[in-house]
Amino acid sequence: MVVYRDTGAAPELLQVLPTGIGPEGLLAIPSRNLFVATSETDLHGDGGAAPHVMIYQRAEREAPAYPTIRSTKSTDGLPIAWGALSGIAADKVESFAINAAGDAYIIADNDGVDNSSGETQFIKLGEL
Repeated sequence: MVVYRDTGAAPELLQVLPTGIGPEGLLAIPSRNLFVATSETDLHGDGGAAPHVMIYQRAEREAPAYPTIRSTKSTDGLPIAWGALSGIAADKVESFAINAAGDAYIIADNDGVDNSSGETQFIKLGEL
């Protein structure tokens, strides 16, 4: 879901909010600075996400209060669009290892993700 500010001229992009799959119902509650979105897509029977309700509270912040991935700007000053973000991690891999049994691991210390512990993470990729 995309949030814009009405400037009286061209709208100003403020933020992209995470939502459920297939956002459908939208409700603003200005007296409480809340915005509610419901999702209509039900993948629960297939082992995926069930429809749910997301509640957002408006607050003036320099950055979102949750981890995000931001695009850099192209030479024309516009953000570079994302094609897909599935499986992306917001931190660099520190190391890659394969043990004697052929299992592959990546090692990251999570220092690039907001609200992270900074602890070293060993993530098993599977057998090669």
